[in-house]
Amino acid sequence: MKKLFAVLVILGLLSTPCLAVDNWLKGKPVSTDSPSILPSLIQVNNNALDRLMAYGRFGCKLSYSSASQFTVAAGSVVCSNSAGTVRRTRANTSATTVTFSNIDTGSEAASTKYYVYAVADTDVETFTVYISLNSSTPTGITYYKRLGYLYNNSSSNIYTTIFDDDYYNANIVQITGTSDITTTSTTYVDMTGMEIAFVSTGQPVKVSFSAPVRADGSGGRIYGVIDIDGTDKVSTAVQGTTTDDSQMTLQWLETLSAGSHTIKVQWKTSTGTVYQEGASKGLRVLIAQEI
Repeated sequence: MKKLFAVLVILGLLSTPCLAVDNWLKGKPVSTDSPSILPSLIQVNNNALDRLMAYGRFGCKLSYSSASQFTVAAGSVVCSNSAGTVRRTRANTSATTVTFSNIDTGSEAASTKYYVYAVADTDVETFTVYISLNSSTPTGITYYKRLGYLYNNSSSNIYTTIFDDDYYNANIVQITGTSDITTTSTTYVDMTGMEIAFVSTGQPVKVSFSAPVRADGSGGRIYGVIDIDGTDKVSTAVQGTTTDDSQMTLQWLETLSAGSHTIKVQWKTSTGTVYQEGASKGLRVLIAQEI
């Protein structure tokens, strides 16, 4: 009897596969699997799929738009309830413009950090976007996924938005100037369109600027400077002629304190008129990024 029992146990072990709860079982179940193990096979794959879906997001990147709004790019996202027992998949085929009319509770406040959530409370295929003071659970919302955060400065203006899952790419802000601009100022003035509202997390920030520039041929020199929070950081001088462009290149690396900062390019001339022909000779580009 003991031998018969041992044989039955061994046969049972041979006929029942060892299920790896941490792995997706590709191609399972198949028609040759015993019906008795189908629930286990399905559950293993459900568990693996759920771990993937729990953090699922494709696209949906945050982008600074203006002092009063930002955009969330097209993409798909998985919105879960707080317990993680229900996953709702949603997709937007175009960018969504977000303002503080989309706040979950209360009203817009100055000098405040806000978090951005994709929300799937409505029984539709798309998601909406809400702003919240809460870093983990937006008020009055059941199904959500945090996308990132933003900072409202002391003037209640939105500063650079940060995308949670793409930190190094998200905390790069690049602006370009495509118009023709000139200055005759012999003291530093702001270069048109070259100002970044940047939110630092306390990491080193590299600031770069480049643009083709030229003078009017009167012998004047062109000066440029990177200005951070009202302090000049670096300057250069470029000799230009009436027809030939020289490349102005500025760079600065500094660890900025956590919070909002204003980064801009300023320029001046020693005499005469200086030009940056963004429409025809080349863009002017200002980039700030945490490294």
